Amino acid sequence: MKKYIRMFLVLGLIIALMLGASLSIIAAYPASTDHGCYKPEEGILIEGTLIGTPSWSGSPFDSHDKAWDGDPYTYFDPQNGATDSSYTGIETEEPYVVTEVRILPREGWLNRFEGAQIQGSSDGEEWFTIWESKLPAKEWKYACYTGKRIDCPAEGYTMFRYVNLFEHGDVAEIELYGNPVTDEEAEALARESEAESEELQAILLEREEIAKHVMTAPSSSDPMTIIIVLIVVSGTALAAMTIVSAVQKKKKKK
Repeated sequence: MKKYIRMFLVLGLIIALMLGASLSIIAAYPASTDHGCYKPEEGILIEGTLIGTPSWSGSPFDSHDKAWDGDPYTYFDPQNGATDSSYTGIETEEPYVVTEVRILPREGWLNRFEGAQIQGSSDGEEWFTIWESKLPAKEWKYACYTGKRIDCPAEGYTMFRYVNLFEHGDVAEIELYGNPVTDEEAEALARESEAESEELQAILLEREEIAKHVMTAPSSSDPMTIIIVLIVVSGTALAAMTIVSAVQKKKKKK
């Protein structure tokens, strides 16, 4: 009898190990294309070191890494809700420009998709919103966002995180796609920014010299002189705004 019991125990252990191995193969990251999503048209999967804060239970069952494991039935349940002190994210070795965001909400908690954000940073201190959900999820499936829904600058970021400042912030899966910023592109952006800064400084100096000349003229108390000075100052502000606007447009187009 003991012999048969031992055989059943060994057989059960083998089946359990085989089942665990098969589940680990099924839960391969990324999994969106296995769950009804198309192959990304632009960008590659952004991979790196996972970062995050403690979970609600403090156990491995709902920890921050569960949002990046390819298993739709596991999830990150943050310790605190509606705060930037609870998040799950990824850190890369080089900057990336995000072109697509794919997110699977936690099953049964679709309302907690409202207020969800993907943020980017280059220092871990200042975070900027790349994508945001202003509504709860309509159904439990991957949501894919591209184009105008994504706001990522040309210089990219090296850190990305999922956070919710409105709801609790549970999430089942996150996939980010984008393009790495090469050294050549980074240097070109730096040179362009420096050149535009010099152009702005030159315009400001020119306007300042004109204003000084007008104000020191014998007729500086004349109403017409005052009007001219106001026009010069307004022109300076307009020129600065025009250059800043042009810089922002260029960065977004790249």
